[in-house]
Amino acid sequence: MMKNPLDLTLLSDDAQSLCTPGAAAEFIQPWYTPIETTPANTGIAIGGIGSTYTMTASATTPLINFLPGLHVEGGKTGDIRLQNWFASEREPNESAPLTLVDITKLRLYVTLFPVYRPDGSEWLTAEMSEEEVQSNINEMANCLSFYDDNKEGFELYKTELSPKTLEQLAGGTQTKMATQLVLLDYFNDAVVTSTHWQASLSGDLEEGSIYGQKTYAREKIQNRLLYPYAELKYEDDAHDVRIEKLHFSPIVRNDEKSCSAPLNLTEIKLTNTSAKVKILTLAWDQENLSGFSVVKKRPANQDAGFLLQKTVRYQENNLCDIETENGLFQGITLGNKKGHESGDIKGELTFGILTQNDPDICVSRRSSYYSVERDSTVCEALQGGRVNNVFFDKIYTGREQLSGIVTVQVTLQPGAVKNIPFVQILDYPEISLGEYQSQKKYTSFFPAENRTEDLVKFGCDNFYSTREQIDADQNELHELLLNSDVYKGKAKSAAELTTMAQNTLSFTADATVWDIDDKFLVRECSDYPFFNSLDVYFYGSFSMMWLLPQVDTNTMRCFRDAIMAENDELRRFYVYLELPNAKLPHPKYEGPRARKGAVIHDLGSPFDPRPDAYNWHNVAEWKDLAPKYILMLLRNYHFTKDVYLLEECWDSVQASLQYLKDMILEGHSIPLTNGTDDTFDNLSSFGITLYCGSLWVAGLKAAGEIAKILKIEDVIDDLKELEEAASASFNQALWDKENNYFHFYSYPFVKHYITDEVQLKEKIEDKIAINKGDLLKSLNDFVYTDENSEAFLTTDVQSLLDTEGINLEGTSFRRNKLIRKAFIITNAKEAFSDEVTAILERESDDSFGDPLLADTYLEMMGLETVTTLAQRQGVLKKAYETNFKINSPHVGYANLVDSIGAPKEAFQAQDVWIGVQYSNAASLLLAGEYDKFDELIHTLYDNLYLKAKIPFAAPEGFNCSSTLAVGDLEPYTDNASALYASLEQKGWVLDDARISPSFPAELDEFATIAKDFVAADKLAELFRFIQITGLKYTAGRYFRPGMVFALPMLIK
Repeated sequence: MMKNPLDLTLLSDDAQSLCTPGAAAEFIQPWYTPIETTPANTGIAIGGIGSTYTMTASATTPLINFLPGLHVEGGKTGDIRLQNWFASEREPNESAPLTLVDITKLRLYVTLFPVYRPDGSEWLTAEMSEEEVQSNINEMANCLSFYDDNKEGFELYKTELSPKTLEQLAGGTQTKMATQLVLLDYFNDAVVTSTHWQASLSGDLEEGSIYGQKTYAREKIQNRLLYPYAELKYEDDAHDVRIEKLHFSPIVRNDEKSCSAPLNLTEIKLTNTSAKVKILTLAWDQENLSGFSVVKKRPANQDAGFLLQKTVRYQENNLCDIETENGLFQGITLGNKKGHESGDIKGELTFGILTQNDPDICVSRRSSYYSVERDSTVCEALQGGRVNNVFFDKIYTGREQLSGIVTVQVTLQPGAVKNIPFVQILDYPEISLGEYQSQKKYTSFFPAENRTEDLVKFGCDNFYSTREQIDADQNELHELLLNSDVYKGKAKSAAELTTMAQNTLSFTADATVWDIDDKFLVRECSDYPFFNSLDVYFYGSFSMMWLLPQVDTNTMRCFRDAIMAENDELRRFYVYLELPNAKLPHPKYEGPRARKGAVIHDLGSPFDPRPDAYNWHNVAEWKDLAPKYILMLLRNYHFTKDVYLLEECWDSVQASLQYLKDMILEGHSIPLTNGTDDTFDNLSSFGITLYCGSLWVAGLKAAGEIAKILKIEDVIDDLKELEEAASASFNQALWDKENNYFHFYSYPFVKHYITDEVQLKEKIEDKIAINKGDLLKSLNDFVYTDENSEAFLTTDVQSLLDTEGINLEGTSFRRNKLIRKAFIITNAKEAFSDEVTAILERESDDSFGDPLLADTYLEMMGLETVTTLAQRQGVLKKAYETNFKINSPHVGYANLVDSIGAPKEAFQAQDVWIGVQYSNAASLLLAGEYDKFDELIHTLYDNLYLKAKIPFAAPEGFNCSSTLAVGDLEPYTDNASALYASLEQKGWVLDDARISPSFPAELDEFATIAKDFVAADKLAELFRFIQITGLKYTAGRYFRPGMVFALPMLIK
């Protein structure tokens, strides 16, 4: 028997705890502030891929994501309500008083639709006072002939009697209960019964009430969350009927129809815990969104943040009744009048209940009412237990906002349990991104004709089987982990990874544009809204390989087309983007939009849907993209065995390799980097680099493997020859044998620095070994050695190093390289250009935080790795000790630290990228370092789930470079200097002013030091301030963490 996956999740707590802001804040860069990411505006994705909105643990819905590529917030709190539920509870009582709540409505009704006493006189008139009306209503409730006396009038007036009323009348017209129900129907919410409890089922996160109904106490909403499931239990003792809601979306592995379907499903479980009969009323209210528009939230920023604007034109709401295999769907469809579609939100929203002939459940609906009347409408629905479908459309101008409401009254015997299914459909099919006009993927399964009916039937017919399929998928993942050698005896650890992996998929549903032609565009993040950023996709797309590998196939085709395209449109990059007349310091800051063979950064953005919308750097110069593309092609084949894709894309493999080979300088085998030439776009590296160099070798191996699969024999030897040469250069320049790790980068001698080869040879041939016919190789062979170089540290060499500001601190290998470079330059300076001294400063023995990414791909596919086993063991040990345990033990592997683990000045060096953590986890997994693997995964879980508390919005990373100054403490104490000194003495602030990893996690421990300097009412505020200074996220809601799925794929 399958386990309930929600029993496995570790994301389980009350909404008060889950929605309390965590100890993290946005990391403000010099040029950009990320979109705020907090528990109040993040949550689980509700809906199929590309048709979602966000729901928090408090059941609020702060964001919509179904407008392609956009991140849309409400203009103010409560502007977006897509799970707007209310409930009331009472006991059935035929003698319960009927209360007048709307005298104006009643006077209109009795004038237009009079009712009569047995003697023929009118029960009520418009002239009566409220006291007289209330008295007569009480009298009417005791007149058992009321229905029979007015039956002909009700038929003439077409008075809408609820199914519950009709059922009572069928059992006898002259009973008090039948009379009470007839009166409630007749008065159409102008008169209601009393309830002993009623409330909104949204938590009191930001509002004390919604539509006049008190919001639910957050601490009494218990959550269990495991995407695509969100279970909420309402546990306030004020009501005897326990309410549980289970929301889920049809995210089923390898099922495109289900995954793309723009619907979500809710099952509400009601349990009467009392010894009395209870009547529980549910009211689901929904505003019509059709015609609404959006505006940019932060003009002049590149992000995808927008605000909702409630502009409307001819909204139209209709009842929707559809027979399905599992019962009758009774709902409401909210849209526009045909021919009057406008705004950014075009289409229809349908919501309702799946009824199954249960006599204890009574459904009533009001398809249309003016949204300004929602307070009274909701109140009347809860107190009356029903609504009439009455709308005064004669005064409707087409410019008013409309809403609809579905009311479900449930009678529960003592101990009774009812499970009630509901369905919501977001049929907003358009993709409109400038020149890119299309329809969403689901339209290929659900054509326009009869779409609402087909979607309703699909959701209702598969309501229960969808849950079974999701349960099977989640159990498969958990069992795979739990039964592996990695997690033997570590059930909780397996649950941590299961929880993190499943919840990471929520981002994919939120951030994706998936069109009818199977183009699958997943946004990098809300802050950098580029689609399928290839450098990031290389990491994050493991989530797609797990969920829907077939969409990765088409993405590879889109990359192929973009790589083979040409576009001479000239554009500038970096700060020169909008400075067309500024002098450029380097030619790479300008270039054509597309060059054949140049692997693109992305497949567009919401604002520029053509490939390569990214313009911060000229990615035609990047050295990591081509090998990443080739490795992903081979990965796709490894998992799908789609040889046709390899055949289609072979020309782009050749073209991209040739494009990079053309960048290889004479005498070299690796394209050298020149600054920010890879995904670490604010972290410069030069020459032969660990990241790009290892990927280049891996890319050549992958290309050779593809050639073998396709039996293209004439290129295999050439690729192998270049791969071996590149591997030799890579190891020679970067492998530190003494310390067992690869240096970050090293810039070798290159030919264009040599102005006179003859003179150069004459000057050095008696000092170093010269390889006959290859002077350049001789220079670099001399430089790249682990032999002691102190004999070459002459006075002239030291003088040159001092002049260039080069110190010899660090590893012996770095010292040797620098001495030998300087020795050659000083002995033959006339034979070099002045620029040659640049190779001295371009020598780094820093420890890189993602050292074995290339090997992870190769090992996954069973190919020979770039590094040897001994090298991998050394690299793993080095990065674990320096980038993780010394530098940031409570956060993860920093992107770059110096050779002993100290932080680097560059802010991106101090970033701890989540996707990179999963890359390191994969390396540890492959090496059998299961304890270290588990430690890293637990660290990630702790940061995302317990500290930052943004599990469904995993950021690009956390930054550890934020510092604390004395001035930061002054708002909290008059003794800031003394407090700061105490924090330093305790070791909670480091010498470089960063917050120490040892800073306490609990306020009480912090207070032992701070209480002597800070007033008691300021302690908690200061504690939180220091906490979030030490943990800041760089960009929320990011795709790269999708690499978490590489881990179960490797285990499998």
